[in-house]
Amino acid sequence: MWAKQSKAYVGVIIEFIKRVSRGEPLIIFGDGNQTRDFVYVDDVVKAMINALRNEKAYGIYNIGSGKATTINELAMAILKIMNREDLKPIHMPPRPGDIKHSVADISKARKELGYNPTTTIEKGIKDIINKLYR
Repeated sequence: MWAKQSKAYVGVIIEFIKRVSRGEPLIIFGDGNQTRDFVYVDDVVKAMINALRNEKAYGIYNIGSGKATTINELAMAILKIMNREDLKPIHMPPRPGDIKHSVADISKARKELGYNPTTTIEKGIKDIINKLYR
């Protein structure tokens, strides 16, 4: 999960935005084809509200975007949004223990909670940039 006011340990999105804002190239560990499921905090809150309002909601629900985004795609989106496509990412050796692919199966949350994430990765990135650099 990521948000406008995320702190240092949230992960790659904030780190990439900070590096680009300083004019530094992005560092990608591995080939960049590893995938992640980035869900914006507003969508997580909607899921929680839906669960609280649904008296029949019970059990464990995976909350995510349900979409796989490669680290390369994320990097290119941030560079484009920040108008810094001149900064070419640097690929470093993969880190031991890094997960290659991670995407949430949100089908149960969709069916039972009416969960439907609506914040695109691009919109979320723009929101974060606007918050950090307005």
